[in-house]
This record gives sequence, C-alpha cells and structure tokens, in this order.
Amino acid sequence: MENLLYISENNLLQGNETNFITQQMLFNQANTWSVLSGAGAVGIINQQQYEGNGCLRIVPNSGVSITVSGNDTLQTITEEADYILSFKVKTVLSVSDSIYVRITVFINGTPVDYEYFIDGVSSPNVEDYKTLFLNLGTLPVGATLDFNLEVSATSYGALAKTYWDAFYLQKDTSGFGIPNVFTAPILTEINHTETIDIPSIAGNSTELINVTVTGAKVGMFVNMTNPPAITVTDQLIIGNPVVSATNTVSFLVHNHSGSSVNPASGTFKFRVYE
Repeated sequence: MENLLYISENNLLQGNETNFITQQMLFNQANTWSVLSGAGAVGIINQQQYEGNGCLRIVPNSGVSITVSGNDTLQTITEEADYILSFKVKTVLSVSDSIYVRITVFINGTPVDYEYFIDGVSSPNVEDYKTLFLNLGTLPVGATLDFNLEVSATSYGALAKTYWDAFYLQKDTSGFGIPNVFTAPILTEINHTETIDIPSIAGNSTELINVTVTGAKVGMFVNMTNPPAITVTDQLIIGNPVVSATNTVSFLVHNHSGSSVNPASGTFKFRVYE
C-alpha cells in the first residue's frame, strides 16, 4: 500500500494547469456510484462540496469498510507527460475516531493502492477539506486510468462521513511533484461534419448508423442535424444520437413504410459536448 501525500492549501502551486480529469470525477452531474465491497451508502449530493454543484459522499456502515466505483470514470491519456493526481477529502467523525481513506488507481487495468490516515484523536471531528495527492509518473498517449475509492472501518465502530471532490489530473510541468491550486477542466466540445450514405432500408425495418467522432466519450451529450430530405421526402424516422463507445456516435434510422427506401447521401453535422 502506497501513501497518499497531504499538502496544505498554502503550499499548492499557483497558476492554472490544465485539468485532464474526466467530468464524472467532479461530481457536478448525475453519475451512478456503486458499492463494490463492504457495506454503507454512496452517492452524489449537492451540499458540502468544495467546488461546483456537488460532491461524492461515502458513509461506511458501523464497524465495516466500504469500497465504491463509478460508471463512466474510465479515461484515456491524450498527451504523454509526468502526471499528478490530487483531490479533496473532508471527514465528519463520531467521537475521537480514526479512519483510512484509500484510492485504487488502475493504470491500463493494473491496480495500485494508496491510503491516508485521518486521526480523529488529534484532529477535529469535523475537518475542512484536505488536499491529498500522488505522483503517477510518465503516462503515454493511450494509457487508461480508472479509480475505486475506499473508506476503512472506524476504530470505534461508529459512523464516519467522508466527502470527496475536486479531482485534478495535471501535468507535472514544474518538475516539483506537487499539485497546483485546483483548476476546473475546460468543457469539451467536438464539432464533426460527415457525408453519410444511408443504405436502402426495407419496409418496417431499422438501420444502425455508426459515425467516428474522435474524442467522443460515453456520457457526453450529442446534437445532430441531418439532410431535410431524409425526414421530409423519404419520411424516415431518425432516433436520438448517442455516444455508444469511445470515438463513436450512433443513431437509428427507421423506415415505417411498407416498402424499401434508399435515401440519398447527405451531410450530417454533430456537436458532442460535456
């Protein structure tokens, strides 16, 4: 087990370094978090946050630990560099209690465990947010990251509330190996235009169309415009587009008539954003 490092707010580096973390690790939008092991409660709440619209609250049941994971938290490195991961944790402990907060970082599927000990005996039972961080080393383009979070059983078997927020994945451009003051990620917006020739669709049949949109990730929003003739002249029904996989936008085209329809190729425009 590696140690998470603590740094005071006053010692964080100044200046804005790009935050590469996936939006799902900022807890500002709906996302499902599940208990992997142990017992307790986990969920995004819109109070107690460090920044933004929400934070993640993890509460283990009395006397047991809890490990949780979120959906759509997997991300891919797009620029090779030395990286630092930091985040904020706030604890509310009962009596003079103590816990460990832990994070498992999966790099290309290989887990590495890190922990930090919070001693309620020598610290307030209600703490302000602490900045914890770790150095990930050099990550190449295409490397993947994912995360599990854990709160240990308390020493007295009492309830402990932990709040997690402001995850920050940054390049170590200074070379000091310590994080900067938190910077929110720049919201991603991808615009893509493509000429698509939808094949002939038999009567009362549906065709699935997949389009490569580089940078699209599952969970992002999609707006699409299509050639008017497809709906006005051919009277085909086009389903809502979704990011079905990394770099892929998919939508359905349905022919509700009794005979086949072969629409002409035309220009489709996509706006994919977070």
